[in-house]
Amino acid sequence: WEFGMGGTEGSGLLDVRYCFQGEKSRHGKLLPQQVDYRVEDGKCVIASADVESLLSHSVENLQSYVVKWYDEEQAVWLPLHSKIIMPRTSPRLELRLDQNQGQDQDQDEGEPQCTAGSREGRQGAWSHDWMINSSTERRWKAGDTQTAGFFGIGILRGKSEPNHGTLWRTSLQLGASFIFSIGARHDHRTEGMTDTTHAFAHIPCFQFADFQQFQHSAPYSCPLVAIELGGQSLEHFTHPQRCVYLLGSEDYGIPPYILQKCAYHVTIPTLRTSSFNVAVAGGIVMYDRLAKALRQHPGSMAEAARAEGAGGNSVQRS
Repeated sequence: WEFGMGGTEGSGLLDVRYCFQGEKSRHGKLLPQQVDYRVEDGKCVIASADVESLLSHSVENLQSYVVKWYDEEQAVWLPLHSKIIMPRTSPRLELRLDQNQGQDQDQDEGEPQCTAGSREGRQGAWSHDWMINSSTERRWKAGDTQTAGFFGIGILRGKSEPNHGTLWRTSLQLGASFIFSIGARHDHRTEGMTDTTHAFAHIPCFQFADFQQFQHSAPYSCPLVAIELGGQSLEHFTHPQRCVYLLGSEDYGIPPYILQKCAYHVTIPTLRTSSFNVAVAGGIVMYDRLAKALRQHPGSMAEAARAEGAGGNSVQRS
């Protein structure tokens, strides 16, 4: 698909694909007609009324659904307003039809309700303000040796299955408790292609449709660490005892609005070009965590490795 195809400079036609809540967008249906767009400030702008008009010809009882569109830059499903603003590189407009239950239309079915007494209801599961104000913050920074700790790592909007598989294998070798993907764009059926150590049998991979769903599943007292350009140097970073590392996609990285929700923003120093392959970046961060822990607690870390079988020859030879 080329931007501007089917129209004059500054306007054109774009494919529209829709799916129903609970379905994968890649399994959705293309509308028989394309939707008009125009260009404003380098973005593709679409009138929501035009989208709803096209949908009404293909979907019965459209009024019984809440129509949402997928924002690639924010990795989130958003309700339709007066207009849709998308990157010019987007291959199509992705829509999702949620059943209208007369409740909060921004709330996805199956997601936890946010009540005043819950941690999500106060600030959001990954809220930076909530974590900084928490009494557990000092333990995250100091490396609390009284608890075993854990960490997870994952990719936001990953587009390459080999990167996902390589990160999974490396996570097993370097001590991660779990990995995850948010809005993955690769084919889930081929996720194990690069996992020759069968990491899936040792640590789980959790898949989230978007960042909102990921937020609602946040572990308690566990800060989010963004690995992205423009943060503090990894060389001087003290890894929290419990945390989740978030890696940006190969093309978009981590959007600013998600960076604001992270307790830490860390950058890997380089000598030449600044950007790493996403799986390589994850491996460097996990090795840095392990190396610093070994220097600080060599005896306890060796015992933990033996207990987990992390130094087993079967893994090393694979």
